[in-house]
Formats: sequence, C-alpha cells, structure tokens
Amino acid sequence: MRVLKRHIIKILLAIMLTFGISETGAGQYEITVQAAVKTPSVTEKAKTLYVGYKTYNIKLKNISSDAVVSYKSANTKVVKVSKDGKVTPVGEGKTVITVKVKQNDNTYNLEVDITVEKPYIDMVASVEYMNVEEDFLFQAKLIGADGNIKWSVSDEKVAGVNTVGRVTAKKEGKVTVYAKSGKYEASTELLIGSNRLGTFSENLSLHTERQIYVSVYKPEEEETFIIDTLSKTKDIVSYSRIHKTDGGKMLWFELTPVKAGRDTIIISSESANDRLYINVNVTDKPEGRKEMLPEEIFKVCNPSMVEITTVVNGKYDSFGSGFFIGDGRIVTSYHIIEGAESLIVKSVDGKEYKVEAVLGYDEDIDIAILATNGDKPGLTICQDGAITGETAYTLGSPYGLTATFSRGMVTTASRKIREIEYVQTDAPISSGNSGGPLLNKYGEVIGINKMYIEGGQNLNFSVSANELFKINTNRPVSVKELYESSRNL
Repeated sequence: MRVLKRHIIKILLAIMLTFGISETGAGQYEITVQAAVKTPSVTEKAKTLYVGYKTYNIKLKNISSDAVVSYKSANTKVVKVSKDGKVTPVGEGKTVITVKVKQNDNTYNLEVDITVEKPYIDMVASVEYMNVEEDFLFQAKLIGADGNIKWSVSDEKVAGVNTVGRVTAKKEGKVTVYAKSGKYEASTELLIGSNRLGTFSENLSLHTERQIYVSVYKPEEEETFIIDTLSKTKDIVSYSRIHKTDGGKMLWFELTPVKAGRDTIIISSESANDRLYINVNVTDKPEGRKEMLPEEIFKVCNPSMVEITTVVNGKYDSFGSGFFIGDGRIVTSYHIIEGAESLIVKSVDGKEYKVEAVLGYDEDIDIAILATNGDKPGLTICQDGAITGETAYTLGSPYGLTATFSRGMVTTASRKIREIEYVQTDAPISSGNSGGPLLNKYGEVIGINKMYIEGGQNLNFSVSANELFKINTNRPVSVKELYESSRNL
C-alpha cells in the first residue's frame, strides 16, 4: 500500500511540474497555463509571376501585432520587393525573397521561391488532324497579360476559322492555326485528310484479343498503311501488322490487351494525309457485365428497341426491327431500308424519332446504322462473340407484334456464308424480326437477326455482331441520297 502511495505522489509531482502547479499554502495550489506559441509562416512558399504583369503581396500567418517584418529579394533584376511585401516582377528568372520576422524575442527567416516568366498564349484545346468538312473549336488563353485572342489560319483555302476559334476543314492539305493577342502568339500545325478511313467505333473497351476493321474509301493502288500508338509504346495494348482485303477497301489487324489503361491507335496512309484515331480503354474484364434472368434481359433491353417502317411513293412499304446502340444511333438490317424514300422510326413506347442520316451501311453484310435524334439507352455489343450451346434470346416485332421476346440456343457460333459470319440459332424469328438483336445471357448483342430457312427445323440466322465492326460510319448519307443512288444502279 505504501508503495502504491509513493507512485501516486510521483505522478502528481510530475503533473505539477508539467503544468506549472505550485503550492500557495494552506493546501491551496496555483495553476499557471502557458499558451503554445505558433511559428510564423508564409501562405505560399512558391509563386510564378510574369514580366510586367501584376504585383504580388506576400501574405504571412501567425504574426503578432508587435512583430517586426522585413523583406529582401536575392535578385532585384528578377523581382523587387517593397517594405510592406509587395513583389514586382522585373525580368525572367528565378530568385528567392527572404522574409525576416522578429517576434517574441525570436527571429525567423522565411523564404518564398519566385519564378518570373514571359507572358504567353496557352493553346488549351487543339487537334493535329481533321477530315474535310469537319470542324473543331480551338481554344487559347492569354497567360500573364490582358487582352483578347484573335484567330487566323495560314491558308484559308485549306481551312477557315471564325472569331471564337472554330476551325472548319475545307480541303486536304496542311495549315497552321494561329492565336494572337498583341505581341504574343501561339500556333499549331493541322493536317487535313479527305475522310477516307473509317471504322464502326473510334472508342473501344478492350479486355480480350480482338480484330479491328477499317474501311478505306477509294484506296490507291499499292497504298501502304502504318499502324502506331499515340504513346509510341505497346505497354497498354499491342497490335499485329495491317492486312488488306477486298482490293484494299478493308483493312484489319488484331489488338491484344497488355494491361489496364488507355492509349490511342493511329492508322495513317504513307501516300495521303488520311489518318484514323481509335481510342482504346483496356480493362481486366468487361465493364458492367452481369448475368441476368430472362425477365431481367427483357426489362433492360426492350426500351432500346425500335420499329422501322419504310415509305415508298407515299405509302407504307415494309416493316422491320432495330435497336439503339448509344448516341442516337440505331442498328438495323440494310434490306429493311433499301429503296425507301423515307423512314418512320418508333420506339416500343410509341415515341417517333427523326432519321438524320444513314451513318453507314453494307449491302452484302446486310447492316445499316442510322443517326437519329433518339435518346434511348444503347445495347452493348458483345466483344467475345457467340458460344455454341449458350442460351440466346431474340427481341423484335415479328409481323408487327411489338416487343416479342423468344428464347433458344446458339446451334453454331460461327457459320460463314459467302464470307459473311452468321450465328445459327433455334431461337424463333419471323418476318419483322429482321434488324432486331440476338442477345446472350448478359443482354449483350451477339447478332443481328436476318433470316430463317423455310421448311427447316428451327434453322435461323443472325449476322454476327463481329460483322458490325466492318461498317464505316464516317461517310454518312441522307435517306434521300441513298434512295436516289439505289434508283441509279
């Protein structure tokens, strides 16, 4: 017990010494509390200024009212500093301003690193390549000075630019885009191609090896194409050499994911200005993929469905299905829209959409992609392809029966007919199903429903979703132009 009391007394004495507790007599104690003293400091330890543009006031923290403060520039040819801490930039360079603070009988030497640069124009938004008839809003900012940006181009026959920096490509060639303000100027080189290279999607999500197709409009004889990445490395995605088919009208190559990340594939011609940029996002697995029950697949996918009616000579002519794939784009069968003077597109909830253009089509593959003012969610195109034996679902409007949903099985994942890849299935399809999707258990599109063999036992065929990637969507035409071109054949 005595040992315990001694320990308690020692602890109390330690507390008394720590907090300045002293005995005043008659068992009374006086407590002296000493406030912590904060060290002075600068709010910014580094600052960039511009020659002849705006002064800067050094701000301090934890300064008492009776503190004595002085400032000194290590190089007055770079900056000058006044007695009250106002910094004036004089010339380019780097220096240090020392702030001496005398406070509470202590002296503190604080430092601020100063960099002085010349004012300049920063081109904050630009591109190095455009196709004829495309436009892009270039943007620039004047740094370290006041003034308005004026835009110009080196050759107005090749490209034009308006007062706010929107550049419009007029013809194939090279041009320099200038942003000027007083004596300051920034410029960027712009290459303009003739829009000969196109692909279905210029933004890819990749988790497994995949063939990429690129269409070439009017290929030159013995034209050579080069493939590279924007990063100049293959640490995100690697690629094979470029192969040619169909007399050079179609290029294809294989992309292989290396690790998760983003890069850009660049396809260019050695004999022309044409380039194609394909943005690739490599993921470890398909994003947002989830196996669903049949009723879930219908609930998720049906809102993306449309019914397409063709009009010829002012009368309804034919009927088929289609589906949104995002950004107002609709996939359908080409034979549905072939020869149509106009198209009526309705979603399953009865809302009608305007067809703004036919983005791309291929008669042999029998696929067409429409641009509309639609706002429905897009279905996901399967990256992995169909698997023989997996469950397959069809969705469409056979004989006008809206939102008909059926189930079957993939009986052959890849069947080539006249060099076109088909998915063979026993999932029921009928007239009016054409253009609708064939779906897997994830609700992903593995095919575009096309045909069935009459008299056969459930011999139904959908164009493989892989064929969709062969469609060039960078040379759109209007429905009227497509109709007139079909009449002239």
